[in-house]
Amino acid sequence: MTAVLDARTEPAPRALLRAIVDEIESDCGPDGSGARGDLTAVARGCLTALARVCANDAIAPDTLLVLERVAARWAERAAPVAVLHRTVRIAIDRGFEATAPTLEWSSPDAVRRNGSALLDALGALSAAVSRGYTAGTRLAAGPIDTPRDTTERTGRFLVLAMEFAPHPDDRDPGLDARVVARRRAARVRRELGRAVPGAVSATLSGVGGTVTVPRAAAAEPVHSWLSALVARLARAAETPVTATYLEATGGDLERAGERAHEVLDLVLTLRRGPGLHRFEDLACEYQLTRPGPGRTRLRALLEPLRDEPELLETLRAHFAAQDRPEAASRHLGISPSSVRRRLRRVEELTGLPPADPRAAWYLRSGLIALRVRADSTPPR
Repeated sequence: MTAVLDARTEPAPRALLRAIVDEIESDCGPDGSGARGDLTAVARGCLTALARVCANDAIAPDTLLVLERVAARWAERAAPVAVLHRTVRIAIDRGFEATAPTLEWSSPDAVRRNGSALLDALGALSAAVSRGYTAGTRLAAGPIDTPRDTTERTGRFLVLAMEFAPHPDDRDPGLDARVVARRRAARVRRELGRAVPGAVSATLSGVGGTVTVPRAAAAEPVHSWLSALVARLARAAETPVTATYLEATGGDLERAGERAHEVLDLVLTLRRGPGLHRFEDLACEYQLTRPGPGRTRLRALLEPLRDEPELLETLRAHFAAQDRPEAASRHLGISPSSVRRRLRRVEELTGLPPADPRAAWYLRSGLIALRVRADSTPPR
C-alpha cells in the first residue's frame, strides 16, 4: 500500500477530501443539507477506514463513532440521512479509485480480496450512519421523562418549573411541530445531564416542564447558580426560558412542583419576562391570586372599569411607569394630559385615587386579581 491513502500517516489527502465534499454539496444545494464540517468528518472517516481495510487492518472503533455522532446530529435536525449515505458511497468510490493503482491485481484471489475490502468498508460505514441516525431519531422523538427513584428522595431539593417561549420553527408549515417540540425537550434534557451529572430528575415536554435537583448539587448562592442553569437551558432550547423555583423536602416534592407551576403561571400572566423568578419576589401577588373572599373583593373594586378597557390599560401603564404621567403617556401613545384625565376617571368610577398610596395598593392588587381571571392559566 502506498501513501495515497495511508492510515498510518495522513489519513485523508486534503485535496481528495475537498473534492468529495464539493461533489456532495453540488448535488444537495448550496448548504449541503447540513454543515460542511459534518460532511468532511464523514468523508475523512470513510477514507481512513478504507485505508485500513485495504491494509488488512480492522476499522478503528473511533472512526465508526465519528460517523454515528454526525448521523445522530443530523437526525436531531431532521436533515436527510440520504445525504450522509451518499457521502459514504462517494468517499469510498473516490478513495478506491485513488488506491486501486497501488493494490495487487495479479490473481483472482487478490481481486477477491480487494473487492471484499471495498464491500466491508462500505457496509461497516453505512451501518454506522444508520445506527447513529436511528439513535438520534429515538432521542428526539422518544420518551423524555428521566426515571425517578422515589426511594432515594431524602434531603432537600430545588424544584424548578419552566416554560419555553415559542420558536419560529413551531409555526413553520414545513416542519412537524410535535417533532420540533420533542427535539427541543431532548436538547434541554441533555444539557441538564451535562450541567448536573447524575443528580437531576426532569419531566419535560416541548413547551416546558419540571426539574428537580438535590440541594447539595447547587453552588452558593443558589439563585445565581439556578439563573446560570436556566441560561444554559435557554441556549439548548434555542428560545427564551421563563422559570420559577421552590425548595422542598423529599416527601413534599409533588406539592412543591404544583406550587412552582402556579407561581410560573402567575409570572407568565403578569408578563414578567424570561429568566429565573423567585417565589419571594412574587409572594404578595401569589397570595392575591388564591381563591377566597379577599380576591373576590379586590376584583369587585375594578368592576366599574370593565366597560372601559382603556382605563384599565392606563392604570397598568401608570403603575408600571412608577406614577410618572410622561412615561405612561409614551407607553400608551397619548399625551400626559390624557393620562391624567383617564386617571381622574378611574377615581370617579372606583372612588380610589391612584395618587393615594393606600388606594394605589388596592388598585394594584385589583389589577393582579383581575388579570389572573381574564388570562386564565397560560400553557405549560
